[in-house]
Amino acid sequence: MNPNNIRIILSNKGYEEYKNFVGKHLSLKNDVDIIVENPELVIKGKNGVLMGWNNVIWDNEQNNKNIEIFETILNHLNEKDFSYRFANVGYEISDYYYNYCDNPKQGEKDLPVPKIKNQLNKFDDLKIKKELSKIINYEKGGSYGI
Repeated sequence: MNPNNIRIILSNKGYEEYKNFVGKHLSLKNDVDIIVENPELVIKGKNGVLMGWNNVIWDNEQNNKNIEIFETILNHLNEKDFSYRFANVGYEISDYYYNYCDNPKQGEKDLPVPKIKNQLNKFDDLKIKKELSKIINYEKGGSYGI
């Protein structure tokens, strides 16, 4: 089991929903809940929030609570029509996993994609921070990718 680095990007409204959901629905009884309650990195930009966790055990072979709790949160955000960007990278660059949801119903901005820094297994958080100040509004019929 290699530790992974995880990034979630949310709109400001989505971040408030994340905090409310985690606070109401997760009991802080175990390490997994504490992880999602206290990200190691929180960067608040004009148009969104980047949250990050480093060295999280992420093992698809076993019933991994880390995977389960992040999936629960992302499913909740999707059900409530909040957009998100989720990325997870393991020890090797080939272990990069990306998932997203675009829900322009909330009037959210188009969110940036978490990018890897120089082909390492680390995210380029400074680049994401800059992009959070520049993202554009959704436009009807427009492209939702970066």
